[in-house]
Amino acid sequence: KALINKIVSGVYERLLTIDFVLDKFSKIPVKKMKPYIRWILRMGVYQLLFTDRIHDGAAVSESVELARDFGFEKLTPFVNGVLRNIGRNKYKLDFPSDSIKYSVPDWICGRLENYCGKENSVEIFSAYLTDSPLTIRLDERYSLDERRGFIERMKQKSEGLEIKSHPLLPYTYILKGSSDIRGLYGFDEGYFAVQDAAAQLAVEAAGIKDGDVVIDVCAAPGGKTLHAYSKAHIKGIKNESFVYAFDLTENKCGLIREN
Repeated sequence: KALINKIVSGVYERLLTIDFVLDKFSKIPVKKMKPYIRWILRMGVYQLLFTDRIHDGAAVSESVELARDFGFEKLTPFVNGVLRNIGRNKYKLDFPSDSIKYSVPDWICGRLENYCGKENSVEIFSAYLTDSPLTIRLDERYSLDERRGFIERMKQKSEGLEIKSHPLLPYTYILKGSSDIRGLYGFDEGYFAVQDAAAQLAVEAAGIKDGDVVIDVCAAPGGKTLHAYSKAHIKGIKNESFVYAFDLTENKCGLIREN
């Protein structure tokens, strides 16, 4: 499941780069390929260029088998030839622009470079393509000792799990080696929330305090809503605090209620 998710999301994130490479090594332009072959090749190129645990030979052979499985036996030499050629030359690739290198549309590159300069833009594009670590947030109303105790119990109950404190957020922890977050100690009890550190920093930046009224207008699934509530009640309820959560559909509001 994790590999499928990585390949699917990775192909979309790197689509401009992948199509540039395919057009460079294929006699048939990407736009003129049969749809199944186009997507099989895109997945193959992603595995060749952007994964480090899949051997080049495995990426090529699986792509060939996919073409065969979907009834394109006659096109298997084409798939094989294009991908093997890319694999042989992948360390020699040269990209004509940041748009192609980082798979960002030209108009976004232009606007961002005008706003914050080329060097900062490249740093942003590069960060966007870096896998985010799995982070969890503990309720800030727990003391530091309580949080440390919980983390120690989580480590004891999950073999191979590595946990370290986040450098910017004292109630946030980075997890490595977890195959299923739902199986971790404390998940069913709601002892922690799975939330990206960037989302948590947004709540930090809002400066929410006891007694505030907070309105979250695009709230699903509710991570920032709950974090805001924790901020508004961090030292106990001295002043009356309210957090209102809104979203567009009943399904999305159901996710907020569930959380």
